[in-house]
Amino acid sequence: MKRKVIIVLVLISLLIIDRFLWMPERVETSWLNERGRNLGDPISCNQDFKLNGSEIIFLNNKDSVDYPTVYKNRKGDFYLAGCYFGYLFIYDKSKDDMIIYCDG
Repeated sequence: MKRKVIIVLVLISLLIIDRFLWMPERVETSWLNERGRNLGDPISCNQDFKLNGSEIIFLNNKDSVDYPTVYKNRKGDFYLAGCYFGYLFIYDKSKDDMIIYCDG
């Protein structure tokens, strides 16, 4: 029983360390839309969005005239759900929707 508790604590610690230490580095690449609403294709960190903790803040470089669908889709509360195995998982809290991007 004690061994299982130690294993669970180590796994939780690794997930927390990964979330705040290594995941922001993995996000900094180009991403192509695979499933869900289109937030721009491709998107990349520091050009299309910025990370503020777990919150994703989209920059206003897509205007409503040239990119009306992308402009409309970027309205929401986006959070980084994860970045694992070449996939970027974005959760839109306002629409309760998961958006998946693959490594481009």
